[in-house]
Amino acid sequence: MLGFIWQYGDNCFGVLGGEGLEYVMRLNVTTRADHPLPYGLGFHPWLIRTARTRLEAPAASVWLEDKCHLPIGSAPVSSREDWDFTFMQPLPDGWINNGFGGWNRRASVEWLEYGMALDIEASDALSTYLLYSPGAEAEFFCFEPVSHPVDAHNLPGGPNANGLQILRCGDSFEVTCRFALRRL
Repeated sequence: MLGFIWQYGDNCFGVLGGEGLEYVMRLNVTTRADHPLPYGLGFHPWLIRTARTRLEAPAASVWLEDKCHLPIGSAPVSSREDWDFTFMQPLPDGWINNGFGGWNRRASVEWLEYGMALDIEASDALSTYLLYSPGAEAEFFCFEPVSHPVDAHNLPGGPNANGLQILRCGDSFEVTCRFALRRL
C-alpha cells in the first residue's frame, strides 16, 4: 500500500509505504566540450555504522591502495577474507578505503540493533563500488556505487578501459541507484 511519494527535481524521487522507504536517484552529464573528454559518475552516501552493522556486496576483485590512497593494483577479493562481502558479514575493524570491481550491482546493509536493512541496486554503468571507513570506532561508513575506480585516468589501459565514458559534444551519460530501506 502506497503511503507517500515525493520528487526532487527530475533526478530524485522517493516512496514511503507499508514496505518501507525507497529512494531512487539519477545522475546525468551532457558534455558541451569541443573535443572528447572522459566522464565518470557515482553516488557517495555516508551511512550509519554501529557495532553490529553488516554488509553483503559480492565482488570479484579489490583495488589495493598506497600511502597516498591511490590504487597500486588489484587482487582477488578471496585473498582478503575480511573484505570478502560475498555473504553478509561485519565491516572490517580497521581502515578500509578501496574500490571493488566485478560486482553484480546489488548490495545490502543490515543494522541488527535497529532491525533494519538497506538494499542498494545500481545501474549497469556503476561497475565499481568504493568502501570507506576509518575503523570500527567511526560512527559512519561509505558505500559508493561508481562508474570507475579511483584514479581511473591513470590506471593501465586508460580512462575508457577503467569505466570512464568518453563523450563527444552533445553526448550524455546517465546512471541511477535505488536505495530501499526495509525491516529485517
